[in-house]
Amino acid sequence: MTTSIKSILAALALTLSAFSVQATPVTWNLNGVTFNDGATASGSFVWDAVTNTAGAFSISTTAGTLGAFSYDGTSSFFFNQNFFTTPSLLWLENNYSRYIYLTFASALTDAGGTVALTTGFDKGSWECDNCFTVRAVTAGSVSTQAVPEPTTVALLGLALAGLGFSRRRKPKTA
Repeated sequence: MTTSIKSILAALALTLSAFSVQATPVTWNLNGVTFNDGATASGSFVWDAVTNTAGAFSISTTAGTLGAFSYDGTSSFFFNQNFFTTPSLLWLENNYSRYIYLTFASALTDAGGTVALTTGFDKGSWECDNCFTVRAVTAGSVSTQAVPEPTTVALLGLALAGLGFSRRRKPKTA
């Protein structure tokens, strides 16, 4: 490896280590979420672990002891309150009659990965209609993949362009 390539790689490593990766909100997808009445839940939500705030969400449940319902920005809202256990998230229908409450085995981070839902009625995940009819989550998880910060991608692109430029051959002189 030539000295110029080694210098560029060393500069790239130093540059990338100087910039801390700043967390960005990520989209979490529901996987295999089932209720004790055979119904399911699917969809996604955006979570920013740094500010503990939710963004866009679209979660749909199928019919069982409760009718099917879609939690989204028009029919529902996110309520940032940990009632029973942490970490947990709660979405409510606009008229406060329908809720879906999800608790997680570990904290949701902006690093991505897979996190199991906590199941059962007590300290678990559930959906209810004014909490007269309640159905418990019996299985499921949420998952996401971390998305690199745009500046990190840009720095990597610059480093690769510099590496390519340094590898160009000088034209032969006659």
